[in-house]
Amino acid sequence: MFPRVLFQINEKLDIAMAIAFWGCREGGIDFTKGIIGPHPVIRPFAKLSSVPRETALRSYVRSYYRRHRRVLQTIAERFQKQWDQKAEEFFTELKYIFGGAAFPKGDYRGFVSIFNLNPRFLKDKAFQVYRDHPRGPIYVAAHELTHFMFYAYSRRRFSRFFKNADPDNGSYWSLAELFNAVVLSDPRFMKIHGNTHIDAYPAHRRYLPRLRAVWRKTHDVDIFIEAGWKLLQ
Repeated sequence: MFPRVLFQINEKLDIAMAIAFWGCREGGIDFTKGIIGPHPVIRPFAKLSSVPRETALRSYVRSYYRRHRRVLQTIAERFQKQWDQKAEEFFTELKYIFGGAAFPKGDYRGFVSIFNLNPRFLKDKAFQVYRDHPRGPIYVAAHELTHFMFYAYSRRRFSRFFKNADPDNGSYWSLAELFNAVVLSDPRFMKIHGNTHIDAYPAHRRYLPRLRAVWRKTHDVDIFIEAGWKLLQ
């Protein structure tokens, strides 16, 4: 039995993420571009100091939702149908590569977002997916759900490495992103999410050739984790 992912809209979360990610740079990515890019009208907000900018962002997002709530709800419903068609196949393949380990139990939610940020929230079993993401909602859901499985499995299996590691920063975060870049490029997953090329964060790309080689040779999650962790130290 696999968990169901429920797709919804969440205005308050969009406000919180726009504020949190403004000015954030990580892994070679400028996340502010994911906020301004879909909404160039807010580019002048960059000239504001933090408090007026937060106020302006709140006002903009609230106004956007008032005008487009029905459209966003329709998108959430469409994402739900698309994901439901692929979910069983995805979870079956994921369970296989993790040696039969069960996916962490819980009620999972995917929140449609008006910003191209796509964060995940491990404790809340939730993630965001940009409404016009170029790789599509199935890929984003697969990417984020793979994170949930990876973190649960790696903490349990390799507590000597990850007992006190931060999943949102540093080498543990980098390893999780590299794992996704490699594993979701496996043909078994590419036929599910429909993309033909999966890239990594710019700061992680130099590690990809060696870790892709590890995966091609072994298709073993444990070997990948140990090799990747050693590489990142």
